[in-house]
Amino acid sequence: MTLRTTLFSICLGLGALAPCAMGSLTSLNYPSAIATRATGINNSGEIVGYYEDSGGVFHGFTDIGGIFTSIDYPGASITQIFGVNSAGVLVGSFNGNAAFEDNQGVFSVLPGTAAEGINSVGQVVGNSGGQGYLDTGGTVTTLSDPSGTSTFAFGINNAGTIVGDYVSGTNNGYVYSGGVFTTLNVPGSSLTIIRGINNNGLLGGQYAQGGTHGFLDNNGVFTTVDFPGAISTLILGVNDLGQAVGVYVDANGESFGFFDDALPEPGSFILMGAGLTGIVLLRWKARQHGRSW
Repeated sequence: MTLRTTLFSICLGLGALAPCAMGSLTSLNYPSAIATRATGINNSGEIVGYYEDSGGVFHGFTDIGGIFTSIDYPGASITQIFGVNSAGVLVGSFNGNAAFEDNQGVFSVLPGTAAEGINSVGQVVGNSGGQGYLDTGGTVTTLSDPSGTSTFAFGINNAGTIVGDYVSGTNNGYVYSGGVFTTLNVPGSSLTIIRGINNNGLLGGQYAQGGTHGFLDNNGVFTTVDFPGAISTLILGVNDLGQAVGVYVDANGESFGFFDDALPEPGSFILMGAGLTGIVLLRWKARQHGRSW
């Protein structure tokens, strides 16, 4: 698997003019891996995620300036990294059922089955048994959107604003701030999951509308991100520079991570054509803690 960069211009067509994302998407693949997922990025450009080796085992990784480092929770058979903060502290899951933190090589067990995101003050959000939670210095608060039967938490910024999704017939995105849940769905979509939020309020995630697509939401302006030639694209993390990371599935059904250095450009407008690709379920062996991918 090799790195490749593709220029793109993809826009969200919702029956009205929408701003384009102009720039480049770069495929990120751990060397010799069967599959790679890029799940988080901090303001220094450090990218984290996890990959599947030739034996079907999952390992976490960091990518700093194109240099990949494999990371395993000590003694674990499965390691998945989901988030990184500005200090380079990592959070994730090991053995598919326990959350952890990695602070410069010092590993600690955290509450829940999966730690999904961490902000600069060390607050962690995650999931356990189909329920989202916030961990502030060891004080754990359950997150439960009153509109749904299950609530999942994936991202948190320095202001303590949390994003994720809740289940009510389908997956609905939400933003949780000041004790209030606000539903936020991509217009016209049949499913929305918000995966990340930066300190400027930029949101990233995925939606379903004739296919599975990544999106950015810049203060209510939605922009689609589809990796060229892919049959499915998801954004899983964003930083304060507006850069994003995620995963795409190619025509052969193989999963790859990607880096998006593009920002929505308010002055550029285009309508996206019809004929979106069908939804493809991303199949991975590891337990995904309520994820739809």
